[in-house]
Amino acid sequence: MLRSATPAKNAASDGWYVPRLERFWRQSRFFDWQMPRQLPAEGLLILQDPWRGDARRGNLILQGHLPGERLTPAYHTFGWLRDLRDFGGQAARGLAREEISKWIHNNQSWQMDIWRPDYIGQRLSHLIFAWGWFADSAAEDLQSDIARLILHQAHCLMMDWPRLNSLQQQIVALKGLIIARTALRTEKREIEGLLEVLLPKLRQLLNPDGGHISRCPEDHLKLLRDIFECRIVAAQIGIERNPLLEDLIQQMALIARMWRHGNGSFAHFQGAGWTAASEIEDVLLRCGQRGRITQFAPQTGYIRLASGRNTLIMDVGSPAAPPPKGAASSLAFEFSVANQLFIVNAGQCSNDDRLNKVLCQTSAHSTLTIDAMNSSSSDGSRIARILSAEAGPTEGGLLAEAGHNGYEASHGLIHQRQLWLANGGGNLRGRDELVYTGGPGELPAEAIIRFHLHPKVSAAPLSGGRVLLKITGQQAGWVFSVRRADTRLEASVYTEDGRRISCQQIVLRASLADIRHSGAASISWAFRRGS
Repeated sequence: MLRSATPAKNAASDGWYVPRLERFWRQSRFFDWQMPRQLPAEGLLILQDPWRGDARRGNLILQGHLPGERLTPAYHTFGWLRDLRDFGGQAARGLAREEISKWIHNNQSWQMDIWRPDYIGQRLSHLIFAWGWFADSAAEDLQSDIARLILHQAHCLMMDWPRLNSLQQQIVALKGLIIARTALRTEKREIEGLLEVLLPKLRQLLNPDGGHISRCPEDHLKLLRDIFECRIVAAQIGIERNPLLEDLIQQMALIARMWRHGNGSFAHFQGAGWTAASEIEDVLLRCGQRGRITQFAPQTGYIRLASGRNTLIMDVGSPAAPPPKGAASSLAFEFSVANQLFIVNAGQCSNDDRLNKVLCQTSAHSTLTIDAMNSSSSDGSRIARILSAEAGPTEGGLLAEAGHNGYEASHGLIHQRQLWLANGGGNLRGRDELVYTGGPGELPAEAIIRFHLHPKVSAAPLSGGRVLLKITGQQAGWVFSVRRADTRLEASVYTEDGRRISCQQIVLRASLADIRHSGAASISWAFRRGS
């Protein structure tokens, strides 16, 4: 059975600020009395929902597994309505009505946590998009209660969205306000005015190449969904498409495609990996896909090489935030063979926050470290700045080159990485070079390069530091080879769907004892497909 509980006391109060005296006023009857009362005589405008839910989750909800069991934003923002709707049936519709009715009864008065503007924005969006399924045929009393809830919370949203600290949260709130005011049959010019407010805020969250400033694919996709919802709602009431907004949506869709492997999933960079490939595909199909997939996003900091059916995605950007808020993944890459992941990063997709913080470290990524030190420090005192990055065709294939100075302050060293993917995708070669700048710092002991292997990849050592690799379900194997480094196979982890999965990693170690005398050290390696 579902348990009834109140949300955690400070679960949502850190994203915005309301003075203490105003909080007391809002919790009084005087605040309730000032709420608008007039609902549209024709009833709410039913809006088309552009997204599908998850029928599997809907089935679990029917069995008593409501998100967070009424304790978390996942419950209070009503995203589960979509899942129940897509599972379908009278039992699902009845549960939706029952839960919304309980929520209205338990949350009639203003509360700092639950009435946070971005939560209201999500709540109203989900209520309105699901209205035609669960509410339009409900009893008149329940319809009236839900309509008043939408009216009152839209009023609070209008007052409070500018108080949110985060631009992304403000856009979520504005989206909810646009959808709610449209459903309440507000005049078209008011909706157009809200869209005009939205556009400059959206620009502030995007780099010139169209990527999200957080560099996180998940944040990027959420923002793309939000602005697409605004566009489709505006279209339903006859507002002409804004060319600037259309260009941004197309630009964002192209960047989102850049992060996808052959199986449709996002590469594990900067916390990405939670969203199902089918959901990513749904968003991109609805947003439209014009033009070729972006190969190089210089401001967002990613390179994508694709040949044959194989795809390589490389991080060539400076972290937007130091670990653990961002990952120290400079010059890390992932590589997929057809629709199977091959070389990966561990990812921060665990349900254990402590593990996710550990997996932000450079050693959890397929890149180089010096003396087990992160390329960017967790306190922000040392950030890996990208010194150069470029990608393009070259003789026999595609080439990506980049360098960063994350170890310059600590060891006086610059890390440069070169990746070459042969035509057809059956040969991936790399070279990692460390260059001594002459600066002060600690004397480095060794360079360590890691290649984390997906759990569906098995590895066995061969002679001469080579490794035989086999991807489950594929006939052709791969052989790894290296020059100027020792090779070992070690245990590793990969996170997926909130789970921690055991896997293997190839670890290369090379001494740096002589680098200040020689001036540089390089390690060359290759993954070649065999018969």
